Amino acid sequence: MADRVRKAVCDGLLQVTLHGGYSNLVLRQLLKREALAGKEAAFASALLYGSLERLLTLDKIIDAYARPGIARLSPQVVAVLRVSLYQLLYLESVPDYSAVHEGVELVRAYGQPQAAGLINGVLRSVIRSRGNLFPKGFATREEYLEYRFSCPYWIIDMLTQRYGEEEAKVILANSLGAPPLFVRVNPLKTDTQTLAGRFREKNIAVLVHTSLPNCICLMDAGNIYDSEEFKEGLFHVQDLSSQICSLAVEARPGDTVLDLCAAPGGKSFTMAQEMENQGALYSLDLYPAKVGLIREGAERLGLTAVRPGQNDALEENPSLPLADRVLCDAPCSGFGIIRRKPEIKYKTREQIASLPALQAKILDSASRYVKQGGRLVYSTCTLNPAENEEQAAAFLARHPDFAPAPLPGAIAPYKKSPEDTALTLLTNEHSDGFFLQAFTRL
Repeated sequence: MADRVRKAVCDGLLQVTLHGGYSNLVLRQLLKREALAGKEAAFASALLYGSLERLLTLDKIIDAYARPGIARLSPQVVAVLRVSLYQLLYLESVPDYSAVHEGVELVRAYGQPQAAGLINGVLRSVIRSRGNLFPKGFATREEYLEYRFSCPYWIIDMLTQRYGEEEAKVILANSLGAPPLFVRVNPLKTDTQTLAGRFREKNIAVLVHTSLPNCICLMDAGNIYDSEEFKEGLFHVQDLSSQICSLAVEARPGDTVLDLCAAPGGKSFTMAQEMENQGALYSLDLYPAKVGLIREGAERLGLTAVRPGQNDALEENPSLPLADRVLCDAPCSGFGIIRRKPEIKYKTREQIASLPALQAKILDSASRYVKQGGRLVYSTCTLNPAENEEQAAAFLARHPDFAPAPLPGAIAPYKKSPEDTALTLLTNEHSDGFFLQAFTRL
């Protein structure tokens, strides 16, 4: 009988690859369906995200070792091979015999016992050749780079053209593996040292950020959302780059602030804390369910200044006030957060081609709410220059009533010079890839 955790992961992998499911939502559903917790949940998470993360690498191995070639295999057989190979090559905790045995049982559970021999043969061949899987090498450099970084070459090329070959390799290498877990301490309810101490009492390793206030990194924290500290509203989960973006807005006590694409609300929460919960922060999103998540988060954190609401960022809303600060964290290709949502990198060039036009419309709409002398921040979680620097330059060309604005001293460690008005954070061991540009209305 197939192991239920591995079967659930294969089901989830098929849901993402065949039906366009989002990995985080798919994982949440399968954990709930199979009532997985503790070590089983951790194993399922590592296996699903890892198989997605290394998909191109695994597929090149399957194509080389499965005699019919990957194109002639059923989706279920491919999913079983991907999950089994990931265990063999990347999970040292799984014995080889277990990965092989469970792979054979999985394909039988999918009603394809005729493929059991193929599964067994491919996996055992990989075990024998593990030290040199491709003795003849690769036909092209592009094929090798796709194999090495499990990333489509067009994205590799885009990163290389923008950031140079060596920096691109660093970005790609850091897009593989588990991302860091940063949280923002809620200064309305506690302080950094007190919260860090509570985590350490639970044997959770804590690193306190040396330059960003109220920012800590947690290691081996488990399901942090089940912790008493989370339920008490002592923190919210927010990546380092997102916290930097929130500080770049320079929200002050008493300000009127608009966060136009706010879900799930992390930036709104940090800005409201910077406002000392004084003023009005309109935290807006198109979808009612996401607005509900923002409301729940604000209530848990005790942020009464946050005003969640439904709003279409593409349309001017006359019921919204002019604002001192406007954050436009636009929908984007997401190439800066690949390690969090690995399926992002399998988008085609054509699938993201319409994004710059959408972003331009949202940014134009956002600009209408900015008071004279007010501040507008445009941000994305991608490293695609067409969505970042080029988008910002085009906005300034369309809007002579706006000018670049210096970034605040609060994020000084990440600026190259005091006069910087834009910031690109590259994917590294600490931060996701991110872009932000600040403007002021003249």
